[in-house]
Amino acid sequence: YRFFAQYSNAQMKSVAWLVEHLASTFNIKRVYPLDRSAFLSSPPTGGIYSHSHVREDKSDVHPGFVWESLNAKPY
Repeated sequence: YRFFAQYSNAQMKSVAWLVEHLASTFNIKRVYPLDRSAFLSSPPTGGIYSHSHVREDKSDVHPGFVWESLNAKPY
């Protein structure tokens, strides 16, 4: 939980493409939590989340993840 590898540009582009594809295919709102790494005991319906938002025992994505690269807006 102390060390995280930085994602490469290629990985970030792939993640952005995948999120856009899934959001378009399944009509997922393109929004994410302002607090990008905290567990949300009652997350709002819809949007883009990481494991750490829905499970207290998870720590991904790493703190340096660039959420803005997903072309989504914080709420």
